Amino acid sequence: MNDEDVKDISELGFSEDNGMYNCDKINLCNLINIPIKILDFQIQQVENREPYIFLFNYLNDSAKTDYKSFTTSLRIKKKLDKARSINFFPFKCKVICEKGRFYDIVSLKQK
Repeated sequence: MNDEDVKDISELGFSEDNGMYNCDKINLCNLINIPIKILDFQIQQVENREPYIFLFNYLNDSAKTDYKSFTTSLRIKKKLDKARSINFFPFKCKVICEKGRFYDIVSLKQK
């Protein structure tokens, strides 16, 4: 096959993360116990990784900046799915980590 015949992935119209949420990425562990406002989320299947990656876009109220985070937490997915089913976006919450490895989102009122 000739190099001129090979297409570039950019022709598909995708960027690094499929163009979803044009903002900075932040690690989920950096969000623990910080009030955030979740604006939206997407689900992606990624080869050679956990079955699903949940990408969510949120606003850090103190910084007034949009960020995106990735997680495979089924606890978070369940709550985001429910929020979507009742058109509940955006909503405020905080990220918690139980036993050092189980991420979840909870009410700001929860201690």
